[in-house]
Amino acid sequence: MSIAVYLLHKGYVTSHLLFELFAHRASDGTKKTWVPEEVSQFAFRVRELRKEGRILPKTEAFLLNYPLWEHKAISYQKYLHKHGIDTYLQDDAIYPQEFRMIGDPPFILFCTGNKELLQTNYKLAMVGTRQPSKHGEEKSKQFAFESAYCKITTVAGNAVGVDSLIHQYSQKYGGDTVAFVPRLDIDLNPKKSILYVSEFPPNSSQLEKWMFIARNRLVAAFSDATVVIEAPIKSGTLTTVDLTVSYGRNVYFVLPDITCESALGGMLYAIANPYNSFVQSLYDVLFWEEQSELVDRYTSMITSLSGGQLIIPEKEYRHLALVNLLPILWRFANKDLRKFETLVVKLQRSGIIVKRKNKAVFNFSGYNSWQKT
Repeated sequence: MSIAVYLLHKGYVTSHLLFELFAHRASDGTKKTWVPEEVSQFAFRVRELRKEGRILPKTEAFLLNYPLWEHKAISYQKYLHKHGIDTYLQDDAIYPQEFRMIGDPPFILFCTGNKELLQTNYKLAMVGTRQPSKHGEEKSKQFAFESAYCKITTVAGNAVGVDSLIHQYSQKYGGDTVAFVPRLDIDLNPKKSILYVSEFPPNSSQLEKWMFIARNRLVAAFSDATVVIEAPIKSGTLTTVDLTVSYGRNVYFVLPDITCESALGGMLYAIANPYNSFVQSLYDVLFWEEQSELVDRYTSMITSLSGGQLIIPEKEYRHLALVNLLPILWRFANKDLRKFETLVVKLQRSGIIVKRKNKAVFNFSGYNSWQKT
């Protein structure tokens, strides 16, 4: 709808006001797009909004003269399309169902990059501070790597710090990632593994603080769950956490380095709200989310056992967190108790695994010795 796109571009209306102009409630309670077939229909709505004090007189005058600038609106939409930016309304099949379920969905989505990611199967928001510690950087890399291998789409807000690290490493390791931005940039020129999304077009109004919070609601609503890498006290990241909870989704906090101030806000939030969980790896998230198929995919990533040796094809495997290897070793031994015990003992003596309570886990401190086994 070129008229709505142009109005946002010129800053005459908000995304919310577009629903008042161009949408109506269907019998099932959902909002449907309404296109004015006659000037009189559109004019009636504009005048009603002016009577209610919802729009200014100058806005009313501009809207009532839309036949005079409609050609500019069409030209602007063609300009966006030329630069690889497509627009989607709620009625479009590709518009994410997750947004239809919240109280303030975006009227229009401006997208550039791999648009198919709007309908990706499973996605996790991974958010955090703009100034991550070394621990936060390593955890960002780990979670991005694990997600890429498990074919899980990562979601973040494209800010500096943790967000940008998630996008960067997701693409580096061959994964898909979705970046929600306060306002789209005409010169992004994205790769096929990333999608940029905003509810505001390029070159529209100046960025304001509320636009970042509006962006955060899209990150939270679009994702199946949210993982907080690091969040200091009074962190904007925690607004995404609150929104995630309000949408009925789960929040997970990466076990922090308690010596780093950049993690204190997230840690205190998690402690104060016992329904939240601390996690060390993507495995923990998938387990609590009851994603059994993805858990199997994760464990297949971890282990490649042959002749009692652990094969580590990529250096990044050292980042894999504590996963119980006993069930995997049991299957590898074809459920033969003698072979199973021999294999466990051999891996322990080699320094590859260590026994902790009733689990066998990778011995990260012995990573450098793995290649010698």
